[in-house]
Amino acid sequence: MNQDFNFTGKVVLITGGSSGIGRAASILFGRHRAKVVIGDINPEGEETAEAIRRENGEAIFIQTDVRDAEQVKNLIAAAAKTYRRLDCAFNNAGVLPAMAMLADTEESTFDQTFAVDVKGVFLTMKYEILQMLKTGAGVIVNNASIAGLIAERGISAYVAAKHAVIGLSKAAAIEYASQCDCTGIGGNAYDQALVRQSGNAQLFPGELTDWSFRATGGDREHGAISLFRPRVLRSRPNFRRRWRLYCAMNKT
Repeated sequence: MNQDFNFTGKVVLITGGSSGIGRAASILFGRHRAKVVIGDINPEGEETAEAIRRENGEAIFIQTDVRDAEQVKNLIAAAAKTYRRLDCAFNNAGVLPAMAMLADTEESTFDQTFAVDVKGVFLTMKYEILQMLKTGAGVIVNNASIAGLIAERGISAYVAAKHAVIGLSKAAAIEYASQCDCTGIGGNAYDQALVRQSGNAQLFPGELTDWSFRATGGDREHGAISLFRPRVLRSRPNFRRRWRLYCAMNKT
């Protein structure tokens, strides 16, 4: 085990932990001795917690709809009650709507995207910060997207939502920088290429052509497509970008 990533005694909360990036991050934190609290609207999050426990780690699952303030409060309260503290949070829960040009996007689709991807991040940050202020330290990492930095056709609601996530992260970092010790509460937004997982299958062509496929070893099943460059990038839920998250959170 890489001793640079030793989370012994640290409590990490991860939303969207039933699949994809959230599941991979949960399991990795568990392997590095963190106590993991998983929140997800999908009850399969319990299987992620069980996977951590099978490897002799500590984890609990709380079914949570991040759009609902009471459920989010309950999630953070469960973490504090079970483990007496909250050191790190990875706000990863999100949705990616079906592709459509802006004028063809339904209002309900826009509302749903913002409810999960923006309001969900706001609510989780709100109650995570209130808990972290009790101990005077903590780190929050919000899963944004490359779509939070630039734009692409067909995903206007998602682009707007992820720009908002980055804005919230910047605002929180400024607002709470002076209210803790030197470790402080860090507000970070994490940008990534798209990772193939449930919810975004429509963005991946059924058959990736040789000219665009750049994944090592010909791993077509897990290759990720970048909408912003004319090639496919090698990216998996547990690829090296997860380790950047570790580096950020290990400062707590």
